[in-house]
Amino acid sequence: MPEVPFGAARRAPPPRAGGGADATGGFLGTLEDGRIRDRDGAVVWDLDAYGFLDHSCPASVDPSLWRQSRLVAGHGLFEVVPGIYQVRGFDLSNMTIVEGERGVLVAPDAKWCGDITYIPTGESGFMYLATVIEVSSGRLIGWSIAEHHRAEIVRDALAAAESLFAACKRDRHH
Repeated sequence: MPEVPFGAARRAPPPRAGGGADATGGFLGTLEDGRIRDRDGAVVWDLDAYGFLDHSCPASVDPSLWRQSRLVAGHGLFEVVPGIYQVRGFDLSNMTIVEGERGVLVAPDAKWCGDITYIPTGESGFMYLATVIEVSSGRLIGWSIAEHHRAEIVRDALAAAESLFAACKRDRHH
């Protein structure tokens, strides 16, 4: 594949189905002025600084990177699926909030990440595995496997992680 010189115009990638609607769908709201302030009122993060992304992609920038930047610059509270919410764009990572049968899952002193993948099987086609990993230790703390990839598989994996996390907090000695 020939190299494209830096700054040369590149062809934009084909749009994905939904045209980014999956990244902005479920938007519930955000800060009025786009600024996060500390206790004394000083601005510590200014989301309006990304306003340049509202303009057309310059020829010196890869259109795929410009599109990705526009998508991740979106900030606010989003409902991903019923009962699962994300706070996006206020930090380098997102915060996920899960409404469960016993309340809302929020673990402020833990960082978790998750994944959902498929496993080919000979008979039924695929099984789907949702995992939750505690970032600092790299340990698997919740999982769920099913023949579908609906939201409930993620809820089940998070519920397993919540149960383990709650048990660990109870058993901690100070």
